[in-house]
Amino acid sequence: MALPVFRETLTKKFNNMATKQLITFLGTNSYMAARYYFGADPFKDEPVTYFVQEAIIRKECTDWKQEDEILIFLTEDARKKNWEGNGVNYEGLSSRIKQLGVQVQLKPVDIPDIKNEKEIWELFTTVYEKMKENAEIVFDITHAFRFMPMLVMVLINYAKVLKNIRVSKIYYGAFERLGSLKQAEQIAEEKRFAPVMDLTGFSEIQDWASAAGDFVKFGNSNRLQDLSFSEVKPVLKESKGKHEAAKHIRELNGKLKKFSGMMSTMRGREIIEGTNALELKETLEAVKNDPVLIPALTPLLDETSRGIGNLSEKNDPVNMFRAVEWSLKYNKIQQAYTLLREAVITYVLKMIFPENFSSMLYNVKEREPVSSAITIISGNIPEDDWKVNDEEKEKIKEKINRIKDAKLPDEFIKEFVSLGNLRNDIMHAGMNDNPSKPDTLRTHIQESFDNIIKLLGLVL
Repeated sequence: MALPVFRETLTKKFNNMATKQLITFLGTNSYMAARYYFGADPFKDEPVTYFVQEAIIRKECTDWKQEDEILIFLTEDARKKNWEGNGVNYEGLSSRIKQLGVQVQLKPVDIPDIKNEKEIWELFTTVYEKMKENAEIVFDITHAFRFMPMLVMVLINYAKVLKNIRVSKIYYGAFERLGSLKQAEQIAEEKRFAPVMDLTGFSEIQDWASAAGDFVKFGNSNRLQDLSFSEVKPVLKESKGKHEAAKHIRELNGKLKKFSGMMSTMRGREIIEGTNALELKETLEAVKNDPVLIPALTPLLDETSRGIGNLSEKNDPVNMFRAVEWSLKYNKIQQAYTLLREAVITYVLKMIFPENFSSMLYNVKEREPVSSAITIISGNIPEDDWKVNDEEKEKIKEKINRIKDAKLPDEFIKEFVSLGNLRNDIMHAGMNDNPSKPDTLRTHIQESFDNIIKLLGLVL
């Protein structure tokens, strides 16, 4: 089952951009003629061939250019028998491909008849070295060694990182669907329809798994955004955005971008509103329930949704504390310091001005005096030493009186002041006479967060 159904459109786009390669393996068995077909149902006009490679080349390579390559990996015996056609009652693959008239470079590549682990690694290196930078690659694993499917998947991931390849297709010609060789012989050639299975989804699911892993483990959605955007961009152009799968993936890209932007730039207003997180969760659910996507995506999308945490509560100031928790989970220490300070100010403001909280929430002239008031209370600073103008002084006095009436714990006051000192250290890159060590900053913010949550009696 394809992931998603619009992969064909994506392939068309890349066909005009990247060098293309077909990587296939030729075996030593005597092959039997069949009609290989792609998709759900065979067509009666499928040509008869002894080689699945011939069918794949017809399908994939007819519009390839001279700089593109068909790489046939073969042992010495496979070269003699099935490449050159010696000792068999059919033409060799070399002759068959030339008759197709494709305008590509045809390159047989010698490999050993694998007998040990050392030769497996030699094969790995040989195939990898033949892959071109940024290539668009079709893999055929029909006649490979039994370990080859596993090796190919490792090779794909390896080359994606080091050579930036893209996998267009992974094919497997399932001749065994015709039964045993004896049973297949009883079927007339023109009625031997063998399906060519599209296994590309296995590579794609690995991409999604890696991308989801980045988000769940590190809070980084870049790969998820890149993946969803690359999948959806071409089909939107052709379907004008009406394709449901394309619509959901497009929306996922947009919601991921908004959520990640909100968290990386610490947009407190959006965090409190909770809309970005809620919409991302809803979009993930829509993508998960899209019938064109393979079932294996479901757990990955569920895990991605869990990576959002509980930041989706609507219009809840406690979301700021949840954002601190999220930042600590992903070791975003500077974010955690900044967010925790603002979370505390928000919470105190709501506690001491419940009647005017909505109008004060995003007013910096009301927020900063809260911080000043707590610092003054902690240090018992005389009014004459306040370095503020008269208007600011009146606001600070008002905040001091309200905070004292609220009877905030002394330990809470101390935590906030300590938080501010280390926040200044980290915000100014430790450019002072006594900078804190990285471990100190990490330990302190976690302890400060835990203590404040406990002192305020919050349940996140």
